[in-house]
Amino acid sequence: MTDRDWDSPITEDEIASFWRRVLGFLADQAILVIITLILARLLDIEIEEDDALRLPAGLVITRAIASAVYYIAFTTTRGQTPGKMLAGTRVVMERTGLIPGIGPSVLRWAVPGIPEIPPGISVIALFVRVWGLVDLRNRGLHDKVAKTVVIKLDRPTKEPYPELAEEEGRGDPSA
Repeated sequence: MTDRDWDSPITEDEIASFWRRVLGFLADQAILVIITLILARLLDIEIEEDDALRLPAGLVITRAIASAVYYIAFTTTRGQTPGKMLAGTRVVMERTGLIPGIGPSVLRWAVPGIPEIPPGISVIALFVRVWGLVDLRNRGLHDKVAKTVVIKLDRPTKEPYPELAEEEGRGDPSA
């Protein structure tokens, strides 16, 4: 590892708080419930009222696909989901300050997302996200794997770090 692997141009005062991240996550989950219910209706997936704890396989699969598309698409294109927009946060690459590409976005979703697919509360997915309580930069394990960090939008530095972006081969970040 080089010294640069340990360095990040993002300062501690730019990092979003754990609770700000929780607010964004809860907003995203509410949106995903609505999307999933709309898709279930469109796909004629029946939900029995007396079987609230047992979800049909079609609903579980629909929820997983909706979640993957939602998180990956928004993170790759904007660096923020609607929940993060509400919370005033954005996901960026830790070393460059740029919005993550498709690879890191898939990793950020997959680490907690795949364990969440089976119905019920996934202890693994919960652990992945709650790790932010003990991480110095409030990163969940999914952020550590993807090498991302969640920043406040009211951070002092609004632009990505162009010299690091060029170094990483991403070219001009304003293009």
